[in-house]
Amino acid sequence: MRLFRVAVIAVLVAPLFVYPASIAASADRSSWNNWHVHDGFPGHEGPYTDESGLRHVGLVFFPVIFGPTYASDPTLWAYCTDATDKALVGQDGGAMIAAGECRNDLNIIHLQGIASGAPVPTGWTAAATSGDFTYYYLLTPR
Repeated sequence: MRLFRVAVIAVLVAPLFVYPASIAASADRSSWNNWHVHDGFPGHEGPYTDESGLRHVGLVFFPVIFGPTYASDPTLWAYCTDATDKALVGQDGGAMIAAGECRNDLNIIHLQGIASGAPVPTGWTAAATSGDFTYYYLLTPR
């Protein structure tokens, strides 16, 4: 009986470990509502939303992070929730203008914008400066 219980628990718990590992940051899903991809909107003259709800937007600073092949390599394209681009943290004198994360097939891309001249966060790399803020990134392999 004990072996039966262990087997049942193993069957019930296994999907919790397998399912997250199977989720890729690619266009292989049915709905992308509230997401956007920094792919430079290939084949279009400007940003657009496709039939899955995914918004295709400019490259911004991602070629700085991933190199000159970024625009032509879909495995590098950064898929972000729409909230990543919004200034959710700080404002009204806050030290951070924005924070969030994006992902591609290889990495989780952590992003934060902090006041220029503030200490560089440990382990983070500057991607771009805009106005009085510098945007930093940290890559976590998937």
